[in-house]
Amino acid sequence: MHCEGVITWADTTSPSSDSAASTAHSPSSYPSGDDRGFTVPGYPVVPALSVLFCGYLIGNLPTGTYLLFAGWLAVALAVYLGYSRHHARLSHPRTVVVLPDPAAVD
Repeated sequence: MHCEGVITWADTTSPSSDSAASTAHSPSSYPSGDDRGFTVPGYPVVPALSVLFCGYLIGNLPTGTYLLFAGWLAVALAVYLGYSRHHARLSHPRTVVVLPDPAAVD
């Protein structure tokens, strides 16, 4: 049995696309005759080694890189929470939620 991995467009657009690009779906999850897209050479060895190598590279980053990442993450979270609090529809007193009468549903 010839076994090839397949990467879909959804895998390459995820936040962890570097890891997703090196992993593959089981070919048995696709019906025969489907357009399979890109096939990973050396499946499953190459994808597994690439995930391990990415983990090794991330683990050996300098401490300053992690601190900068944490700082940018905190800034992004503050912007997100500030924007959502100001623009949330439920935060305005004019917003009224009307629930349907359960007796009228019958």
